[in-house]
Amino acid sequence: MPMCDLTIESLSTYLDCNFKGDPYIKHRGSLIDIFKWAMTKGIVESNLASKTLAKTAGKKKRQPLSLADFTLITENAAPWLQLAMDIALVSLQRRGDLCKLNYEDIHDGRMFIVQEKTEKHGVRARLSIEYGPQLEHLVAKSRQDKIVTPYIIHERPARIIKSENKKHWSQVLPDRLSKQFAKARDQILKFSDMSAAERPTFHEIRALGGFMYLEQGYSKEYVNLLMGHTTMAMTDHYTDRHVEYTECKAELNWKHFSH
Repeated sequence: MPMCDLTIESLSTYLDCNFKGDPYIKHRGSLIDIFKWAMTKGIVESNLASKTLAKTAGKKKRQPLSLADFTLITENAAPWLQLAMDIALVSLQRRGDLCKLNYEDIHDGRMFIVQEKTEKHGVRARLSIEYGPQLEHLVAKSRQDKIVTPYIIHERPARIIKSENKKHWSQVLPDRLSKQFAKARDQILKFSDMSAAERPTFHEIRALGGFMYLEQGYSKEYVNLLMGHTTMAMTDHYTDRHVEYTECKAELNWKHFSH
């Protein structure tokens, strides 16, 4: 439809009939941007899309991952996935950055990572992580299969097939990492009974690791730097979900008190 023929009613009907939740919010935002552009070109005089009903994003249902759950999932995981999970827990890095890790990224007693998500912003994007005994143990474990590969997290596929998306046949792509984690997770009855929106993803390992660092006495600043977050609020968003409540009772019979 020509933009000049659109009305608030037609825009509202389009959004209400086709989208719910986050997709509604995203498509409404796109329409608002289109109208903003059209106004600068003199195509329309007002931003009708901005007058449609604004909705707020619903709270995420994703359940946090406990250490007990983490352990159960590793028992169902292939060795390479176990390794990826362990490195994620210790390093607090995102799946895309983990899949890029090269043996060459380790030198001068440190592991060097350029985080994909924050690289374009240039703040906290480049991490130089001290190569301590935990990371050293995990990297040594990755070499035990004797596969000649540049990637720390890797696997030997059933069939070696050339792929434009892979730089080496042993490389594990982020999407495969997520799917194999989900496959191992869903073998546990607790998670298979949950809705797909509630089941914890591989990304939840990052939050679990951050919480465990705090539990072991490390400061929020330490966790903030390791995660590569630009604000402390973002670090709190990850770690606060793991706060456990102390169980107690309140059974006071107030009627027995005299006033």
